[in-house]
Amino acid sequence: MKPETNQRWMYVKGPVAEVGPEHYQLVEEPIPSSLADNEVLLANRFISVDPYMRVQQSANNSWEAPIP
Repeated sequence: MKPETNQRWMYVKGPVAEVGPEHYQLVEEPIPSSLADNEVLLANRFISVDPYMRVQQSANNSWEAPIP
């Protein structure tokens, strides 16, 4: 049975010190009932949150530009 809604975590605010719940927002939206040509619908079972992502959330430039 296909779920009717999709949940995704959105990055909404860059942290200055520690990362907390205020930096993310859980968004729930309906899953499209049809797909266009050459589109596929995938379901994630596992997601990796790597340590380097915290570096990219910083306002400081490092080896890459920070995420806006």
